Amino acid sequence: MIDIHTHILPGVDDGFQTENESLKMLESMASQGIKGVVLTPHQALKRGYFHSKETLEVYFDQFKQTVKEAGINIALYLGAEVDDVADLFEVLKDTPSLNGSNHVLIDFGMSQADLKEVCYELRIRGYVPIVAHVERLSDFKLETILALKAEGALLQVNAKHLIKKGSKVAVKQASFLLKKGLIDVVGSDAHHIDSAADMQNAYALVEKKQGKAAADAMFMARAQNILGLNDV
Repeated sequence: MIDIHTHILPGVDDGFQTENESLKMLESMASQGIKGVVLTPHQALKRGYFHSKETLEVYFDQFKQTVKEAGINIALYLGAEVDDVADLFEVLKDTPSLNGSNHVLIDFGMSQADLKEVCYELRIRGYVPIVAHVERLSDFKLETILALKAEGALLQVNAKHLIKKGSKVAVKQASFLLKKGLIDVVGSDAHHIDSAADMQNAYALVEKKQGKAAADAMFMARAQNILGLNDV
């Protein structure tokens, strides 16, 4: 498995705050079959979280070396989760995409914009938008979801909502997306150690309901595509 959405890079946002906490999380994830993790800190200036691309790359390289020295067998990749804001395209100029690809993880949770229009504007600028935790959209309806897909957006769902943790509304909407076959990728959106088993448990649920091929696509193959990997 590859976890495409996490807040494990320590001390940069509202996720993990210390290297020790982050290392414990990665050790647990590696033991459960997760081969790769994308570190996607918030780029959310209005919420008090923003670091330049250069700064995030320095933090990432330092943490990657720490993980290597700790002997944890897991591949790390850098990205970011970017809030949709009025100056989104300026923000993206100073934000790491997912592993240097043209894919960007966008959080529309606080957005009042036309989501379809934003995805269109991203696409014509050469980006492939990934809608973070799409099951949490305030404007969640099938028409909206299909419009996003039509604009080339990929849909990411949080593992915990598939296994009935968290908001009842988000759980219901994640189940709907799974039944409709609309989920492109699953990520943990891990902020704390209590998310350590979410990916493993969600994979088991998807495999049971839709088969191994569907589970492998959502938890591995599409993430490999996004990150430009042949293998991990």
